[in-house]
Amino acid sequence: MRNILAFVFVVMGLFAFGSGCSKSKPDGMPDLYPVKLTFTQEGKPLAGASVFLVSEAEQSRRWGCGGLTDAAGVIHLRTYGKYDGVAAGKYKITVSLLYSDAEEELKKLASDSPEYRALITKSPPNQYIPKNYLDKQTTPFEIDVVAGKNAKTFDIPEKVKEPQVSGL
Repeated sequence: MRNILAFVFVVMGLFAFGSGCSKSKPDGMPDLYPVKLTFTQEGKPLAGASVFLVSEAEQSRRWGCGGLTDAAGVIHLRTYGKYDGVAAGKYKITVSLLYSDAEEELKKLASDSPEYRALITKSPPNQYIPKNYLDKQTTPFEIDVVAGKNAKTFDIPEKVKEPQVSGL
């Protein structure tokens, strides 16, 4: 449970940090290389999944990278949410997909409305990815990013529907 919370906060931090306007790279940022990952679940594109790469090298962990898969299950990774590519190195890949049974109804409501809050409380999100893919210690997914273009496809064979931890 602690790992899931940490994952969510790290991903949120990446997007918050990456929302600035400047494209100049921060001091010390290494060269970045294009990484295209494709995710499927039970052979079908995994759309809307949160993907995060965790470097095996301690000194590279400060250059967090991740994002969301598109409708085809594809993600072109970015560092800090705004710099195209990933630093060279070995990474573990975590994947998460939250979905509410009331997803279609929620799309019709403003997220700050009382109706939205009531519906999300009544129908909390579920995790559709098995727990082992959520944690860098247990995920079987990894990639070795090298200079040049990098691409890899991953399949999550089983779909689950587990209630998400309360308070996320």
